[in-house]
Amino acid sequence: MNMNWKLTVFLLFSSSLINGLDASTDKLFVCYYTATGYFPATQVPADLCSHIIYSYGNVSPDGIKPKKSEDVQNYKTILNLKQTNPNLKVLLSLQFGFESVVRAGSDIMTDFTKKAVVFLQNYGFDGVDLDWEFPKASDKENYQQFIKIFKSEVAKVNMLLSMALPNSPFYFKGFDANTLTSYVDFMTAMTYDLHMFKRNIDNSTGYNSPLFTPKGDGKYYSTSAVINFYLTQNITASKLLVGIPTFGRSWTLADPSKHDLHSPAVDKGSPGPYRHFRGVYLYPDACVAKTQGATTVADDVNVAAYLYFNTTWVSYDNIWTIQQKVAWMKSQNLGGVGVWALHLDDNSQVCGQGFLPLLSTIKSNL
Repeated sequence: MNMNWKLTVFLLFSSSLINGLDASTDKLFVCYYTATGYFPATQVPADLCSHIIYSYGNVSPDGIKPKKSEDVQNYKTILNLKQTNPNLKVLLSLQFGFESVVRAGSDIMTDFTKKAVVFLQNYGFDGVDLDWEFPKASDKENYQQFIKIFKSEVAKVNMLLSMALPNSPFYFKGFDANTLTSYVDFMTAMTYDLHMFKRNIDNSTGYNSPLFTPKGDGKYYSTSAVINFYLTQNITASKLLVGIPTFGRSWTLADPSKHDLHSPAVDKGSPGPYRHFRGVYLYPDACVAKTQGATTVADDVNVAAYLYFNTTWVSYDNIWTIQQKVAWMKSQNLGGVGVWALHLDDNSQVCGQGFLPLLSTIKSNL
């Protein structure tokens, strides 16, 4: 299987060289973004992503509510990018509060969606993204109805309806695949966070987002396995996007001399050397760690990368893994790539690879 895939990748790269890098401009490049102190909305480029999804707004029976008061100005800053790039689409992602509407009956659902569309129109959004994590099996019928009602309202004003899909079939129980394919414009499979340290549950090192499932892992612990699951559910391939993370997960090794995949761990990793998040490495953290002496390992069987130094072990994505994932996505005739997240890439150029090197790699390989 992997040998056939590698041949396909070679042919795709050869075609790109012959026809130019814009040979597959039909592919979507969807970038989720949250404004942070180190990556303000004023730094977001207008011409990198085909779609920017601002994360997040909240759901309430009274309509959409900004998660933070400062989000309103950030909406305006991101939406102003459309003046520079009229082809850019900007959506608002909703994550919290679905229960208050979806479980309240069709009248509340209809009232919410009408208010939501007015909210979106007032700011100039091009659509809405649904990121409920996650509806229960008992929510399935109501959530189907909610999606249909919401699609009916946004379609009246030519807005898009998109969705983030879970990284495991276990969390898909509250979704109806036929409804998604019929009513949702595109869907990003969140093919990351497949492993993270959880005491007594996930306490040996594991890949955050490998392309293929490593030996010793469960069936769905890879990007390709999750995508293939959705295809078997009859999700339309052209509407399905591969999720690519610009962050990694870190672990504290039980024994620094045991630093392979599936080595024992005792905790999340210590704060990274650049952004200082515990258990999470942004791409700049990985770059700085390498300058400080970390050893890097490329797993070309499963298409994954990790680094280790002292008791720290980190699974992360780099330019090479992303090139392979984009090539695989194209070989499967999928709809494109969805990234979590724009603000986690290297905006300070500490990696020496330019501004936002991971996202730039995606764009140049689409």
